[in-house]
Amino acid sequence: MTKAESPFILADSLFASGQYFRSAIEYERILFEQEDAGMQRRALLQKALSLKHQQRYADAIQELNRIAIRHAQDTLLAEKSYQLASCHYLSQNYQQSIDAISMVEQALKGHPVLPDLLTLKTLAYNQLFQHEEAKQTLLTLSQQADNGPLYQQIAQDLYQNKKPKKYKNPEKAHNLSMIIPGTGHLYSGAIGEGAISFLLNASALGFGAWHVYTGYYLTGYVIGVTTLERFHTGGKKRAENLAIWKNTENAHQLNLRIISYLNGEAQ
Repeated sequence: MTKAESPFILADSLFASGQYFRSAIEYERILFEQEDAGMQRRALLQKALSLKHQQRYADAIQELNRIAIRHAQDTLLAEKSYQLASCHYLSQNYQQSIDAISMVEQALKGHPVLPDLLTLKTLAYNQLFQHEEAKQTLLTLSQQADNGPLYQQIAQDLYQNKKPKKYKNPEKAHNLSMIIPGTGHLYSGAIGEGAISFLLNASALGFGAWHVYTGYYLTGYVIGVTTLERFHTGGKKRAENLAIWKNTENAHQLNLRIISYLNGEAQ
């Protein structure tokens, strides 16, 4: 056992056994007690990983940003960058994830970047529906990675032979349903719900109009108009939420396809 390893025995043991809350405390103790820069950088990384396992991504990012990178050849550059990008990704901050990886690419000035970093960048681009950028990242991987032909195949199969599904604008879905009830649902891909929404709004309008026509003005207003308002307001919000859900589902399915290819499970 080396002198550098001895302070980490308890913390590493806790980490290995999945006791991430306690391991984070132990790594913080090492940071407080040890003055050696190498030990401190290792403790910062391990503390960040402990926080990441607790899904405390913002705290993990804060610790990762404390790790000083001396130069582009620093052995911690790739590890810090991957963990930073993955924490941003898991926080659904996809642009920040991309930015973290782009900084590594810029630091390396044209030298190959770890495939894991560029793969994560591809997944983040897909979450933002920036499919052309995702395809170009895969093509870069096809030139740099050992399994380059596989990345070429992914780009060909998922982005050229079959175009990824387009982004559904939640605001557009909301506005469409505001003009004609149900059309926002149709735009978001929920045909059945769109038809039901249209019928409910039409029924409420018809109910109110009939009672006004037959002289029951108060009944027509109180029941017909107020019911129509509720259906209309609810329909607009539902259409907006459907668009958001559809985007999440489409991005998730595309990324699952990529992971299936990388795991050799694509059909």
